[in-house]
Amino acid sequence: MHDITTTFAVIHAAVRAGDISRALIIALLLQQRISAWMQLPAHHQRRRVVEDLGLVKLERIEVTFESLTHSPSGLCFVDRPLDPIPDTIVFARLSRRSPADFYEHTRLSHTEFLVLYQELRDAIQQPRSTDFSVFVDPVAVSRYSHRVLHPIDELLLWLYHADGNKHTVLSLLFDIDRTSVHIIADHVGRAIAHVWGSEVSWPSKEERAELYGFFSVHPKAVACMDGTHCRIDVPDDEYAEEKTFSPYKKYHTQNFLVCCDAFAFIRHVAGPFPGSYNDKQCFVASDFMDETKHMLEEGERLITDGGFEGYPMNVHPFRAPLLEAADEPERKRMESFNEEIALNRSLVEHVNHLVKARAQALAGKWTRSTDRQRDMFMCAAQFTNRVRRLRMEYRLYCMQLEIEATARDLSRGVWRQILLPHRHILHHVHLEAVVLSLHLELLLPVL
Repeated sequence: MHDITTTFAVIHAAVRAGDISRALIIALLLQQRISAWMQLPAHHQRRRVVEDLGLVKLERIEVTFESLTHSPSGLCFVDRPLDPIPDTIVFARLSRRSPADFYEHTRLSHTEFLVLYQELRDAIQQPRSTDFSVFVDPVAVSRYSHRVLHPIDELLLWLYHADGNKHTVLSLLFDIDRTSVHIIADHVGRAIAHVWGSEVSWPSKEERAELYGFFSVHPKAVACMDGTHCRIDVPDDEYAEEKTFSPYKKYHTQNFLVCCDAFAFIRHVAGPFPGSYNDKQCFVASDFMDETKHMLEEGERLITDGGFEGYPMNVHPFRAPLLEAADEPERKRMESFNEEIALNRSLVEHVNHLVKARAQALAGKWTRSTDRQRDMFMCAAQFTNRVRRLRMEYRLYCMQLEIEATARDLSRGVWRQILLPHRHILHHVHLEAVVLSLHLELLLPVL
């Protein structure tokens, strides 16, 4: 069984097809899994349910764009049809390639790209000089401006720009001058920050309470935190050159602190801090140490590595000297705790990788202003969160369809009629109880 919802669909299909023996075997395995969950500590239970629902490792959306505009369950991902796209633009040429080629270029499916474009389109079509405080009618903008690229190509250009492609190459690909590449990329970045600015936001007190129990190292751990360096060009100013040189990386950087929750959503980005700062110095200069910001309530924790030790709100691993000084039972307990922290912290390492994968320009040497680097980092974080949220929404939408289909069968008594001859087996399997418990006890608390 791959995950719960896949198992749920397989049972449903097997019963409808009359393959009773297969349905009963799978249902029995599912019941054993649920029984195993009930024996786990509470914090492990919640995490295991989330993972088995497929809400951590999300797959890309492969259905057609048109199918998302007419949802049979009333969940509409797109609120308007797509405008005609000229065949001559770069996006049209890329769309004619295979889905694998399109994904290799954008790390998005074709449908995901179109959904995201629909959300950003009006902002991208605004005048370049706008601060987005007042929206201008896009029709009027297109009528009186002389923009060279179609808005969908401008978004595609930003993706290529974020990936670190040379502007000389982009100017050839899109048939524009290098100055226009900079102008368009900056404008689309500001459009992303305007439309999806709320995608990266620290949870409120009530939202943080809902996150309790999803990490196994502490019942009130609400996020994982880690620092990540982004390389920059050597500053001209002597003082700035000294402050940004990282003894750890051996080159000039800016340092960012990234916090993510148990669902791998980026919840906070602090920085940039000078590359000479270690993790502890960055943390001291962050909002978490500002009492007026109320980032954490009493008892709430952040999961960190050893570089953040010394502060009560941080849960970090035991260092080697403490392990060596402990007796055998205590050392085993400490080592087990360290392994659990490493398992929890793998999430933020993965998130940092996703951000830099979305904006590979951050992985190389940044040659523009350091302020632009922070803008790119935030846009990459917002874009990463929006893609993840879109895939999760679609995942929950598919789960909803499965639940509705099974509920219809249960209401008509189809399952009982088919399985009645096998009531002696049902005494051990409780197929209906498994389906109902899956629906009521597992899905609703998570959703």
